[in-house]
Amino acid sequence: MDAPGDFFAGYGAAQAVPGPLFSLAAYLGWMMQSAPKGLAGAALALVAIFLPGLLLLIGGATSLAIAAAAPFDGRRTAWVSTRLSSDC
Repeated sequence: MDAPGDFFAGYGAAQAVPGPLFSLAAYLGWMMQSAPKGLAGAALALVAIFLPGLLLLIGGATSLAIAAAAPFDGRRTAWVSTRLSSDC
């Protein structure tokens, strides 16, 4: 950032855009002083902010697909209902 007000200018612009503050990450990547900066910095910042959620989504979908493909015999439901009823 060149000036102290640059961050607040980017934050204010990000608040004007609906949705989460992903646009602020792109702005900060664009304004970085060291390499990568500019378009490469903005792209890297966007990938860095999206990547954790994307990996969790892929992992969760994979786990859900594995659980859905497993044969259902009722033991898991019995275990859960036993645990829930004993806590009451």
